[in-house]
Amino acid sequence: MTADKIEIGNKLMKELASLTLTLGGNKEKVDSMVGSFLEETPVQFGLLLECIVKDKKEELLALLHKLKPRYGYLGLDDLMIEMGEWENEVLATLDFKKNKENNLVKFEYFEKMNQLISSELAQTGLNLGSHANSTTNLPLTGKKVLIAEDDEVNAMVFELFIEELGGTTFKATDGNQAVQLATQHQPDLIFMDVHMPYFSGVEAIKLLRAKNFNIPIISLSASTRLHEKQQSLDAGATSFLTKPAKREAIQQVLLQYLS
Repeated sequence: MTADKIEIGNKLMKELASLTLTLGGNKEKVDSMVGSFLEETPVQFGLLLECIVKDKKEELLALLHKLKPRYGYLGLDDLMIEMGEWENEVLATLDFKKNKENNLVKFEYFEKMNQLISSELAQTGLNLGSHANSTTNLPLTGKKVLIAEDDEVNAMVFELFIEELGGTTFKATDGNQAVQLATQHQPDLIFMDVHMPYFSGVEAIKLLRAKNFNIPIISLSASTRLHEKQQSLDAGATSFLTKPAKREAIQQVLLQYLS
């Protein structure tokens, strides 16, 4: 192992020590979330490489936007920030084809980091212990929350934190499905990701408000661009959270609007 790899490995070990605090809760759900990370992230990196090789700028941006919150939810905030910086560089690039070499260097760095993360997660087995709560007398008992999020790992984090408080969850993976499930299940609150396939979270919010849904809708995005927050609020969102939202922020919103 090179000195560089040792340094990265040591840094990763320190970051992973925050997993217990960041994820906590029901061990079965945490294990399921980590399993999804281990299974899906290598596939996403294969798609990243394809986008660079085939000069697909918009597809690359969408993948980076989708991937970076995963690291934040695992307590790897530095890596999430670095991937966000790569995303901003790609966004600002006028000639994407000429920047291919630089993007390949970035890809190799993040792929190496992801391999280290995956290896460490698989070895530790996430010995977090079980902190599952009784569902009686919890503040969200009887409340239904729709999670509209096309990334499985991100959705599972919200599911975990909601169910810790006794709430019931169901998930949508695109804007159209979010509108359909909201109409069918009549949730008490919706977490709505801005960037989803079929149509966006902003469009879904407009449709739900047009259908006289007056429940709290919390818009979500990993973007730092301020216009997304304003667009969401203009469409009828009750509030806005930047991903990755920590447990405290998510549960504060839930308690504010549902308890």
